[in-house]
Amino acid sequence: MGNRVVITGIGVISPVGNGKEEFFDAIVQGRSAADRITAFDPSGFDCQFAEEVRDFNPEQYLDRKRSALECLREISQLLPADISITAFQFKKAKSITLRGEALTVNPIYDFKEALDKSSLFRKIEMGSTQPSKRKEATVQTFQMTIHLPEEQP
Repeated sequence: MGNRVVITGIGVISPVGNGKEEFFDAIVQGRSAADRITAFDPSGFDCQFAEEVRDFNPEQYLDRKRSALECLREISQLLPADISITAFQFKKAKSITLRGEALTVNPIYDFKEALDKSSLFRKIEMGSTQPSKRKEATVQTFQMTIHLPEEQP
């Protein structure tokens, strides 16, 4: 028996058209997308023409609010320098549990406040904060749960 191929769908993103109908029509009509470059100033280059993909917004296909990487990026940007994250648990499309420590409680609550303002997260629940002995100092340990937006049907 020979090799089999199963096509379960088709999607096209190209300079002549986005989507299978638009792409197919452009190919049948022999349409070219070659034009002067608009994505940047090409004046310093010998060739100033290219085929650019236009009118495509990847955000309409990506659900970044459910991506562990995107959530971690947002958390790391909001994280004060004096807080260490010791554990990160991601429950897909549900929540993130963070555990960490700081020398005092103030940066922990500042961090929670910054997370509260993020449009990426639905709700932040502050768990316990408690002192914990380390080698040369006592630190404040904490746990918080970050709830992700609920799925839209």
